[in-house]
Amino acid sequence: MKLINFIPSKRGRFFKVGLALHTQTQDFLDATGITDVDTIAALDGILVPGLINLGWSRFKAVWPFMGGLHNTIKYNLIDPRDLDAAFRLTAFSSPTVTFNGIQGNGTSQYYRTHLIPTLVIASATSYSQSIYSNSVVISRAQSEIGSVTQSNLVFIATKWSDNNTYFDNGNTPNNRVIVNNAGQTGLILGSRVANNDSRGFSRGVQIGSTQAIIAGGLTSHDLYLLAYNNGGSTTESFSNRALQFAHVGEGMTAAEVAVFNNIVHDTQVALARAAY
Repeated sequence: MKLINFIPSKRGRFFKVGLALHTQTQDFLDATGITDVDTIAALDGILVPGLINLGWSRFKAVWPFMGGLHNTIKYNLIDPRDLDAAFRLTAFSSPTVTFNGIQGNGTSQYYRTHLIPTLVIASATSYSQSIYSNSVVISRAQSEIGSVTQSNLVFIATKWSDNNTYFDNGNTPNNRVIVNNAGQTGLILGSRVANNDSRGFSRGVQIGSTQAIIAGGLTSHDLYLLAYNNGGSTTESFSNRALQFAHVGEGMTAAEVAVFNNIVHDTQVALARAAY
């Protein structure tokens, strides 16, 4: 695809004839049918080249929640085939979808990702996951992404019953990262880069860590969004936060997280839905 000569966007950008898009962008546009110029600019000018520079293959799923429709937000940017095997999202009880991304009701709505970490991630000692939220609606214990299989935990809970934020980066409860930071907005990311190095980040800044030796592994149940998969069921932890982005991939260092945060946040700024 090539953008038409001098099409103005709503925020003043212009695109010339002959401006070729990244292949990854084109594949995503072909799958979603998105034609909005500002969305294409954010995708091809910020998000896609940023992920390429960090190492595209390190990311197993990136859900940018673009397009404002149920049939556009379900696609995984890394593999935008309309297949469960490509980690497209399946909605349960119909979460709200708008230009602002996705939002659950906090009681029954969530997405199944079909991504099983033990099958996708090569090593339990290298794992990362994140969500971006511009919403401060937090009513009680809830998780935004996650799954558990017999104490092998992978999830982010931005507010648990003790009012703390939990990061489980492929481990057991003995070495999770817990910080008194509930209610933060922006990119909230957990990363493990070694068997004794697990960290939590908010807006690109480290807010907690543990050097406890990993005692468990990754979960063998697929991840849910706006809830966590508790061994195949969702009995608690539904989130009512609005999410604009989520990802799963290999571990990132603190320096890489800072770069990644800027990429994701700048994308949201370009889409006029940033948290700050």
